Amino acid sequence: MNKFDFNQIGGFPLSTNILDGMQTAYSLFNALGEIAGNFAIISGCNINGSTVSDGVVYINGEVLAFKGGLLGSNVIISEDPENRVFESGESKTVLRKRFATFGSSVTNYPWADFKRVFPTVQIQSFKDNFEARIAALENRPSPIPVGMIAIWNKPATTAIPTGWQECTDLRGRVPVGWDPNDNLDFGIVGKADGAKTHKLLVSEMPSHSHTERGPGNVGGHPGGSAGYDRPNGEQTNNTSTVGGNQAHNNLQPYRVIRFIEFIG
Repeated sequence: MNKFDFNQIGGFPLSTNILDGMQTAYSLFNALGEIAGNFAIISGCNINGSTVSDGVVYINGEVLAFKGGLLGSNVIISEDPENRVFESGESKTVLRKRFATFGSSVTNYPWADFKRVFPTVQIQSFKDNFEARIAALENRPSPIPVGMIAIWNKPATTAIPTGWQECTDLRGRVPVGWDPNDNLDFGIVGKADGAKTHKLLVSEMPSHSHTERGPGNVGGHPGGSAGYDRPNGEQTNNTSTVGGNQAHNNLQPYRVIRFIEFIG
């Protein structure tokens, strides 16, 4: 920032150039508003019901006083010119008081875009607290135990998160809960069994019988049929064969996902 040395003897040459240099010097304060960011509420501008108090805001590189009033949806930048009479007798504008306020103009800034600045005096305590929490998270054991399996509902082309890998021994399978009271099927963790299809065995079919109607007489009696006669009087008939002798679908309704395992 420029520095002026006014405290001198001999009659300081106060001129318009000097005054312009002073304005240039204090205009550098506008750059501090960039710390807060555009459309920042630096101070004040407190909402109380339907009104907003006076304050200070930062808009497009300029720190401006904010004149409050009834809460509006848009903010504008306005100017109040002040005139002075020169030695020549002319009245000219010598000061333009720029400020922001609610209103409507060619250029409007939505009030919803204005955000309050985080107080700089709290930055250090916030930083210390944040760093302490990060250190605690990094130093404590992982909250996710190694070996935990999760459902990964993403396409196969999507990368698995860091610290995880696909649980390949669950490809094409569904998990079932371990049951220490069922050693036959579910008593051993990691046991794999079951089939997508199954062909019924005779022993698995329900017990049943077939009713057959044959000739009323056997063994040479009238009305008997030589094709069914047996010396001991028994009659045997063969029914026609049906069925495709194929395995049936053994799948429950399903949706394909991937299982992933945490490896740390």
